[in-house]
Amino acid sequence: MLFSNDFNGGEGKISRRTCFFILAVITLVVRFPFFFPENDLDESTFILLGHEILKGHLPSVTLWDLKPPLLYGFYAVLQLMGKSIPVVRLAGSFCVLGGAWFVCIMGEKVRNLRTGLTAGLLLIVYATLTGDGATTSSEIVSLLPVSIAMFILLGEERGKLDFFLTGLLISIACMFRLNLAYVALFGCVFLVAAPKLVNSTLSPGARLASYACGGALPVILSILPYWVAGKLGLLYQTCIRAALAYSNSQKSPVAILVEDLLRFGQWHYLLLHSLMLVSFLGGLTLILAGWKNFEQRSRKNLATLILFMIATGISILKSGVAYEQYLIQLLPFCAVIAAFFLDLIMQRRAAPLLVLICAAWLIVPAGRVIAAYRPVIARVRAHRSLCYGPGYRIAAYPRKNNPDNRPVFMMEEAIVYWLDGGLPSSRISAPSLQYRQRLFAENYRWTRGHSRSGA
Repeated sequence: MLFSNDFNGGEGKISRRTCFFILAVITLVVRFPFFFPENDLDESTFILLGHEILKGHLPSVTLWDLKPPLLYGFYAVLQLMGKSIPVVRLAGSFCVLGGAWFVCIMGEKVRNLRTGLTAGLLLIVYATLTGDGATTSSEIVSLLPVSIAMFILLGEERGKLDFFLTGLLISIACMFRLNLAYVALFGCVFLVAAPKLVNSTLSPGARLASYACGGALPVILSILPYWVAGKLGLLYQTCIRAALAYSNSQKSPVAILVEDLLRFGQWHYLLLHSLMLVSFLGGLTLILAGWKNFEQRSRKNLATLILFMIATGISILKSGVAYEQYLIQLLPFCAVIAAFFLDLIMQRRAAPLLVLICAAWLIVPAGRVIAAYRPVIARVRAHRSLCYGPGYRIAAYPRKNNPDNRPVFMMEEAIVYWLDGGLPSSRISAPSLQYRQRLFAENYRWTRGHSRSGA
């Protein structure tokens, strides 16, 4: 039957180990040319605040930004290997590969391993080519904990440790992307109100308690250094008050939804994402139309995926802005549903023709990757450094002309601060904040008067 869950074609020819190898190779091929250019303000900000941690400062004390401190801790760890943008991008690639692998296993639980492999490949391609996904953005970093958490929820018999780890991982993702707090809250409701979807013999109270304990751990670890330093007020102003004020001062959820949908009216965006869009809509249609024909286990897994996808979508709409890269957070769910559709249609008699159509759909994404390889190949042939961009060239100037390392102000290319060891001219001149004057003018005059020491 078309909607049966016992299809095993091809599974005897491919193992999980082979799937992981394929995903690893494709991740490297797709993301490698993006290791070397410096081109993202948010990533530069995260690197700079991570560097402040290595210098012994708490995040937002010497240089201010409104993300949770755990995110900057991630970038601080990466800098233990030196000042290297390729290392930062490599870490992002590991996050994408890890997310793709757990999405692959989710696809196997929903249908079969071939579905999972297809889902993993879709995630790699579209996580890289959506918005700033080629850099190590907070959306890319959050892919891994979210994917692992969903993998755990789709398991068979879940115990206290499973719910503890689920809460822990979703909370870590919240510490990378604050909007995912809505998903964390939804998880509480899900564990209590949807017992038929939660594969566990534990009581709702025990499930919720385990989940809450896991979720509290990253929050406590983030708060503790500020409590010891007597700066809990700064953490509250930064991660709660500033974040909420910024979100509330931006667009409404309806306006964000409209803006996201209007992107598909742009021909270049539509061509780039057409395979994912058509496959996702087709998969969602087939799932809803054939719901009664699925096995009970598949229905539970699909329902869980769809519910958490909706919760993630709501969290994006509540963020206040409609940046393209925010949609990366939906990919673990959308990729599985799209792969479900692709696996079903490949069983039809016209499968060879459909394969050609899918390959044609990938021409535009492949073109983007090939274009990124051209400057890398040109630099290899010219025996020049693979790292390129204005920031690298500008960094050489202050090294020669600012021996006293006096504070400078960069309108753009703020990665120069990191490359040459200089400092921004003030603690609120982080590159991702330079154009948020309304945030400071209306809500955060308290930032004035804070010295670099945080006094």
